[in-house]
Amino acid sequence: MQAGPQRYDSLQVLRILGAVLVVTYHFGAVELQYGHERLIPPLVGYTCLVIDAFFIMSGFLMGALYRATPSSASAITVFAVRRLARIYPSYWLITLAVFAAWTISGHRLLHHLVGTDPHLVSSLILIPTAARPILEVAWTLLHEVYFYLGFGVLLAINPSWRPAGLAVWAVGVVAGYAMLKSPQAHPGLALMVSPYTLEFILGVCMGWWAPLMRRHAPRASLTAAALVGLGVMALTGFSPARKMALPEALRIGCDGLVALLLVYGLVAADLKRLWTCPSRLTTAGDWSYALYLIHTVVIAGVCVIWRPLSGPGLIDNALAYAICLFVSVALSALIWFGLERPTTRLIGRLLRARPTVRRPPAPSLVDGGAVGAALRFPRS
Repeated sequence: MQAGPQRYDSLQVLRILGAVLVVTYHFGAVELQYGHERLIPPLVGYTCLVIDAFFIMSGFLMGALYRATPSSASAITVFAVRRLARIYPSYWLITLAVFAAWTISGHRLLHHLVGTDPHLVSSLILIPTAARPILEVAWTLLHEVYFYLGFGVLLAINPSWRPAGLAVWAVGVVAGYAMLKSPQAHPGLALMVSPYTLEFILGVCMGWWAPLMRRHAPRASLTAAALVGLGVMALTGFSPARKMALPEALRIGCDGLVALLLVYGLVAADLKRLWTCPSRLTTAGDWSYALYLIHTVVIAGVCVIWRPLSGPGLIDNALAYAICLFVSVALSALIWFGLERPTTRLIGRLLRARPTVRRPPAPSLVDGGAVGAALRFPRS
């Protein structure tokens, strides 16, 4: 049996680089509304598979952290408290700040983010409804909360039965998706049978078994991820719009395969200790969740200032993009050090102070929360 490292630093790097790709993607999606030319090439649209990678990473994190956790009410309580405390504080802070700015300005500021009829309560609780969340990028947090509910059920059963429980969950998702004629008719049901759930389930399987495998093939897996990704691009004519037009299951299946190979390749590389990641990037990986939440708000504010100053050429585009990225990263670091890390440490101390709590084994992945989770692209 091969012992895993204390940190999967390659995944930390993937998290922050994925967050930067999200900022880049969203800036490219709006730059023609404010500038005269395009700085971000359309091919950046293919990076939407980052969302699939982060759903898989989220499952891997759960599987790696709670692989041997015995079934008990205490274990489920610890799991739920840690997960919810990691997701909600920053999300509530930014959502309430956006809603307050929109309200105080007479619905003028950030109106394209908030919409015309925001549902504050359902947005804050992350309940799936026909209306989108106030922070549109939070649609993936709806999936994360559902993933955590499902995984919490798995923790309630005997560890030896959990693989069977996970298989039943996967079969239920596939059958439900196949039988549901109009998945958008009920947002909650559509969420439950979304193909994205299968990516989380595959990530859980990887978290359970990959650290126990004696042999790994990181280079082969990463090479396969690159080749499959290039193949998808070629088959869709190097047009992200054509890929997005594919049937949902096929599109998510293609992106999910590339993401699965990528994440496993990085996990295997860390298990074999093939390289050492830059410490600054691994540290910045902890900021990725806040970066995901805050970046659209920053882009909206910068673009309002940019519009009257824009002119021919790409210099103003490049300057606006650099400011968006710098401010977003700076704010995400501030949120991590000022809110997320203190909250995580406080919750940890409170849980450790409970003598009856049976905690999971030492984590094999930095407890980064909603990886994914992470890094979200507009709902397709």
